[in-house]
Parts: sequence; C-alpha cells; structure tokens
Amino acid sequence: MSLLDDVNRLLEARLEEFMRKNPHLELQAMEEKLQQQLEEVQRLVLQAEADQKRTEAQILTLAKEIQRWDERIKLAKQAGREDLVTRAQQRQVELLRQGNQAWGQMEVLRDRYRQGQELYEKIAKRRQEVQAMAKQAQAARTTQSSTPPGNPSSADPLEETFRHLEAELELQEIRRQHS
Repeated sequence: MSLLDDVNRLLEARLEEFMRKNPHLELQAMEEKLQQQLEEVQRLVLQAEADQKRTEAQILTLAKEIQRWDERIKLAKQAGREDLVTRAQQRQVELLRQGNQAWGQMEVLRDRYRQGQELYEKIAKRRQEVQAMAKQAQAARTTQSSTPPGNPSSADPLEETFRHLEAELELQEIRRQHS
C-alpha cells in the first residue's frame, strides 16, 4: 500500500506544481466545476418548482372535495340522516388532515425553491468572479508573451499556441494518471 501512497503523493505534487505553473488552467477547471454546479442547482430549483405546483394543485383538489363533503353534510342533516352526517363529517376531517399535510409540504417546497435560487445566485456570482480572474490571467499571459525576454520564439503566436497545447495535454495526462 505504501508504494501506491507514494505514487499518489508524487502525482498530487506534480499536479499541484503544474497548476501553480499554469494558473489559467486551474481557473478554467474552477469555472467548469462552477458551471456544473449551476446546472445541478438549476435542475433542483426546477424540480422544487414543479413539486410545489403539483402540491398546490393537490391542495386545490382537496379544498373542492372538502366543500363537496360540506354540502353533503348539510344534505344529510336536512334529510335527518345522522348516520350519514357523522360519516360525512369523518370524511371531511380526513380531507382536512390531508390538506394540512399538503400545505406543510408546500411550505417546505417553497423554502427549498427559495434556497435553491439563493444558492444559484451565489454560484453564478462566484463564476463571474472566476471568469474575471481568468480574463486577467489571460491578459497577463498575453502581455508576457508580447514582451519577449530575449527569446525571439516567445513572440511567435504559433509557439505560444503549441506551448498552451502542450500544457493542456500534460494536465490531461496527469489527471488520467491520477484517476
């Protein structure tokens, strides 16, 4: 097991070193992760909204049923059928209980929806911050590449493109080995 631990530590160290040398890739990875989180939270918010609408419809249906049984109670009283009055009242009480449960569930869903929206906004704001940092890093890299430190090949756009490609491929290889 210690050989695997050593290899794992070595890979993690290489990955950390690589990321320090290429901060723009770290920002890109953060941005991708934040985008995935946004999509997941959006899915959860939409699910909470759909559940809330379904529960509201259930509450309306129960309210109509309660009204219907209220009319039946009045009808049974007019007919002098106390046996039916009692049974209809029991049915109405059961429907009221179901309605109260559905109302409580709807309140929970409203909270979940609101919290999901707040979380979405926080993640979106963080993603914008990371995007701004990535643009700054890109501008810094562009500035560095446009002022050659005595190396004529660093001003070459093709050279810069290949350096970027090599860095990305190395990162992919490190991730593949680390997985």
